Amino acid sequence: MRRISQLSLIAAACALIALVVYIKTTEHDTMLEFRVRDATSEAWVWNFTADIQNRAVIGFYQSNRGLIPYRFSKLRPGRWDLNISAPSYEKRTISVHIKRGENILQAPIDMRGYEIPDLQRFYIFAQPQGRDILIELRPVGSDGKAIVNHPCVDIWLGCRVSVQMKDGVFVAERTVEGSTYGEELFSGSVPWEWDPSPDVTFRYRGRIRAADIEENEAPYRVIDYLIIVPDPRVMKKEDVNGLMSTFVDFSDTKRLTSFLDRYQDRLDYYTYRTWNVPRTQSQL
Repeated sequence: MRRISQLSLIAAACALIALVVYIKTTEHDTMLEFRVRDATSEAWVWNFTADIQNRAVIGFYQSNRGLIPYRFSKLRPGRWDLNISAPSYEKRTISVHIKRGENILQAPIDMRGYEIPDLQRFYIFAQPQGRDILIELRPVGSDGKAIVNHPCVDIWLGCRVSVQMKDGVFVAERTVEGSTYGEELFSGSVPWEWDPSPDVTFRYRGRIRAADIEENEAPYRVIDYLIIVPDPRVMKKEDVNGLMSTFVDFSDTKRLTSFLDRYQDRLDYYTYRTWNVPRTQSQL
């Protein structure tokens, strides 16, 4: 009888030890998996920090093939706040219920960028690509250097394409001195895309489609650009579209800037001009 009692005690002790080991092991295996993305581009967010339970992970470049999942391991169960921040993005706090074992947030956590930091101007390069005109936008800071990593702010891009003239005839060779405007071939907003490839320096690219450009035999064009950068905290892209639908004449620069200056508390705007843009293949 005494031997049976001893065996029972030993079995109970072993069970208790096994339970403690199980609890400790599952605590160590308790993990949280999540993804973070830019709300506008739906691509990765540069230099974000996520923290929970006084621990942090930092994300930089990711693949252009999709978002990379990030993980916290050895978490304590319970309800906790997952805090995410990144330069020039609005902060996010997500309340998560951590259960023992594997925890996966299925939906990406969207971060909304509100500025291109220290933006002073855009340099723009245009060149024919097939039948279209491809536009590359390069944001530049106050130090004169390119701003490489920044949020994908939902900009508005407008262009005016005109024939490049000199002394009353078409410009036949590249030149700026003495060049003037000829017939207007296009005026309006231009769609753009964001390139998330890690090896790309400048990510905004616009495209003026050949179908939107009037045919003309002139060898070169001059393009005037208007880039509007709204603060999404106070002005949405739809508001900018509505605003610009009432003003589509880019030729009167003084009137245009006077119009946009009324909204300087909600947006910034930048102008640029590109001379000597060759006509596209569709017009050769």
